[in-house]
Amino acid sequence: MLFLQSLFCWSGADNRYRFSLIVALSHVFFIIFSAIFHASFFISFIILLLSTIVITCTTKRRLSDGKLTKNWLYTPSVSFALIGLIIISFNHQALYWLTLLSAALSSILLTYPGSNSNRYVYGYYGPINLASKKNSPIRSHRIEPTLMNQHLTVNVDNVNSFNNPISSSTQYQEETYYNESTHDNNPSQDLGELIRSKLLNNQNSKYTILGLLAIITVAMFTSLILSISDSNETSINQQENMVENSNTVNDKMERKNKITLPDDFSLMTTPFKGVIIHWQADINNVGNLWNIRQATGERNCQSIQFNNNDSYRTTLVLVENSNEYVAEFSPLDTINILKSIANRSDFTLCGYSFSLKGSQSALSKHSFYSDILAQ
Repeated sequence: MLFLQSLFCWSGADNRYRFSLIVALSHVFFIIFSAIFHASFFISFIILLLSTIVITCTTKRRLSDGKLTKNWLYTPSVSFALIGLIIISFNHQALYWLTLLSAALSSILLTYPGSNSNRYVYGYYGPINLASKKNSPIRSHRIEPTLMNQHLTVNVDNVNSFNNPISSSTQYQEETYYNESTHDNNPSQDLGELIRSKLLNNQNSKYTILGLLAIITVAMFTSLILSISDSNETSINQQENMVENSNTVNDKMERKNKITLPDDFSLMTTPFKGVIIHWQADINNVGNLWNIRQATGERNCQSIQFNNNDSYRTTLVLVENSNEYVAEFSPLDTINILKSIANRSDFTLCGYSFSLKGSQSALSKHSFYSDILAQ
């Protein structure tokens, strides 16, 4: 709980390591949870608000540590908040690369050396005692016995410390561990100062900024292209699934009024009274021979041809169970197709020829077909 309180502490100081860790984790926290809750703008905004407050507080403490002016106080947090609003508003993964800008602005504060006079606990110096739970040595009561001559007073604590040098050493090491100080080197030799002088001076600063913008731009366009490619692939897969589902629906569509004609082919109808011609032939592993909606498939399955050159287009030709051919026709052609089957001598479909001898007699015995032929 103390660690959490120290994140929102407005006073005190943070050394470089703690500041960089808090800023990095705040960015990661926002990226992960805003992506998880991308469907909810409210939750994403709360996540952004918490991250912004933490970054603002640690920036204030880093400025105190480096004894810097408050001109930089809101630069990292405001840039992070604006970029975060853009991300959660447009909700596109390519925009997450913009967080590199706010991270880069925050990293500038790492180039300034910190104070070497503060005693830091886990990189923090302030009113919250982070070592209070661990740094709690047990002290014995002070006993000061007086000898008979009442001129010599003995401090038992000092005697115990003198007689137990290992305990004293352990206590010293523990205090040193929990009160680690950041002793920066000579400012002229400081790595952060060196980086700032090389990358952020008047001559190189524009190249550094342009380089960062170039990296972010390339990363964003790459993510955008990949996302568009994935979107197109997903769309294609969805269309294929729709076609497959459509075919499945057609395969399982209820078929009525089945009648077998003399040349071993059958007639049936769809629920919309479209004619279905069914026959068994050679084994064929191709499931969809023709589909008028896609205009793809076998050319000789596009229509049925009667001996008087009358032809009617098929809407769908399928192969079921490897050797069962099923050809469907539009309900608009039902009357004409049935009259041709009753009155013509033969027809061809998908390269197969069928004789229509005795077809009229067979159709007249079925009430559905006889009613249509009587029209």
